[in-house]
Amino acid sequence: MKLNRTLILWGVAGFLILAYILSFAFVQKTDKRKSFKTAYVNAKYKNEINKFKLTKNDESIFLTKQDGIWYVQQNGKNDFIPASQERVQKFIAELIKVRNMYKITDSIQGQNSYIFTLDDAFCIKYQTSLENFPELLFGKMDFAQISRYFMTGKAATVYETDTAIDVFSSVSVQNWSEPYIVSRSLIGNLTAKDVQSVSVSYGNQKKTHNSSSENFYDICTKFLDLRHGGIFYEENAEGASSDELNVSSNAHSTSDEPLFINLEFGNKSSAEFLIEQKGEGVYKVHCVYKFDRKKSQISYNVKISSWTYNKIKEIML
Repeated sequence: MKLNRTLILWGVAGFLILAYILSFAFVQKTDKRKSFKTAYVNAKYKNEINKFKLTKNDESIFLTKQDGIWYVQQNGKNDFIPASQERVQKFIAELIKVRNMYKITDSIQGQNSYIFTLDDAFCIKYQTSLENFPELLFGKMDFAQISRYFMTGKAATVYETDTAIDVFSSVSVQNWSEPYIVSRSLIGNLTAKDVQSVSVSYGNQKKTHNSSSENFYDICTKFLDLRHGGIFYEENAEGASSDELNVSSNAHSTSDEPLFINLEFGNKSSAEFLIEQKGEGVYKVHCVYKFDRKKSQISYNVKISSWTYNKIKEIML
């Protein structure tokens, strides 16, 4: 009797599994949605796009290309820093990728149907030097959580497509910025071997490191690998929390003396870093990059933690 009950239960379970599998096959066969292949952005604009505005939850950032380099900037702020060139290129590659789309409807009663409101949608605006394009709007995911609703700002047509764009839906400046204190973007494929000399000034201490110095390449490698904590905003210097600045609770006490570092590279360019304490656990790094024997330059400010500040002194002094 017990064996019969077990067989019946296994039979019912097998039937339910088979019915579940067949239901998907039936849905696929009867799916009459209009499907087609297209891209979010025409590939011919790949190298012509010079600006993006990304908006989500009423917050925005700008990605702007200048002299072939992408920079990231928070909306409403003048401050900017180099963006992760690799991340931006992957983002553009995703936009011009040809993908499957399904037409859901030609019109919607209200944008809330698929969550295309400004408070909920992820919005991408892009432009070239000659043209502004309709915004791209990404709404909520479908019921199965495997695809996302999409529309453009020029029409009310709603499409369903994949969720690959989600990887790039952050509007955090730090998420899009190049993480290193010494920019790889501005200097190129930078390694320790590209550094010819390092000059350091800290109070009355002055040091110069070059290829004839002991552990020169080790010094350069360690400094080049250090990371910043994002853009330094002057108005937020005082009273910033340790969470915002990633300050270690075990950080050593620091001096008010400014720390100045100058790197000379073999391609006729240089980088200067003036590090100043702006409050408890608050350190501003003013970065200046000079190119072509100082005929042109670019500068910006980033922030670092107490741990990073002390690490730089340990490396350089």
